[in-house]
Amino acid sequence: MTIDSIMNPTRPTKQQVASAMQITLAVAEAIRKAGRIPSGHLYAMLIGKVDIDGYQAMIRTLKNTGLVTESMNELIWTGPTFSDSRTLPVSPAGSPRELCPLGTDKPSTR
Repeated sequence: MTIDSIMNPTRPTKQQVASAMQITLAVAEAIRKAGRIPSGHLYAMLIGKVDIDGYQAMIRTLKNTGLVTESMNELIWTGPTFSDSRTLPVSPAGSPRELCPLGTDKPSTR
């Protein structure tokens, strides 16, 4: 971190925030389907898409929400369980949309 970045912080664009949410949901879905996965293996699959700081922030977010726990460098899905026909709402890259509660096509009214 440089003094310039502290004195002149930049805010992420809407597209950057949408992209971060999309990759976080995709990673959550991958962990959910696997049930458990070594964190290093998951990061190796994401090299070129996210840097180590972004990866650690993403995993920290998933752990803070209670969807994932980590034990001995293994990520373990602790979120809701449901059949594979219902997945986390990940929109295609480049087309952000409102997230819908699982099993619905209507955005949450929160």
